[in-house]
Amino acid sequence: MKVMTYNIRLGIQQGVEAIARVIREQRPDIVALQEVGRGWRMGPEGDTAAELCTQCDLPHHVYVTTIDDDGQHYGHAILSRWPLQNPEIVRFTQNIDEPRAALITRVDADGQPLRIISTHLSHRDPERAVHGTELVELVGKVTSEDCPTLLMGDLNEEDDADFIHALKDRMADAGDLVEGKTYPNPAPMVRIDYLMAHGGRFEGAQILDEREASDHRPLVASLILSSPDS
Repeated sequence: MKVMTYNIRLGIQQGVEAIARVIREQRPDIVALQEVGRGWRMGPEGDTAAELCTQCDLPHHVYVTTIDDDGQHYGHAILSRWPLQNPEIVRFTQNIDEPRAALITRVDADGQPLRIISTHLSHRDPERAVHGTELVELVGKVTSEDCPTLLMGDLNEEDDADFIHALKDRMADAGDLVEGKTYPNPAPMVRIDYLMAHGGRFEGAQILDEREASDHRPLVASLILSSPDS
């Protein structure tokens, strides 16, 4: 299956249509999107995740609101070719930054079960360190069960951080297969966007040379599922 993670910056740079074009060109089966609005005060009006589902021929999605400002919603989403089952939201500790959360769901990918964790961690160093520890604990808990797990999202951290090392001790990292950075456009300096898997391996990973639709570049890869213990 083809998987993709993309921080779309609310679509404020070129609109939802430009984001949809980037996604459609890759024909992914599962997409994690960060900085997604639903009637948010910045960016296109309406439900961005639902609109992208329509434009990208991905019929299923789940959305988590991390900020609800008088009915204006900001958060992140998962789009999928397959139905998304039993979505669960895990809220991270909040002290100094905006609220952050992990969105957990499952798919039956043509007979193969897969758990998906999508998240967007803090850009503030002290808060991100706490969130990273909480994410490692969450991944450790769910990967102890007999189901492959895919972690997707903007972790706002380079791969030399302690919590990234802890994740990579348990999970394959698609970023290990590519050279290049994802943020900020048009001349990225860091790779802070991740696809990681427990119970599978990645092939054909790419950081797309997309410089205008968002301030992040998308990361895509093919995920080959296997036994969680292999």
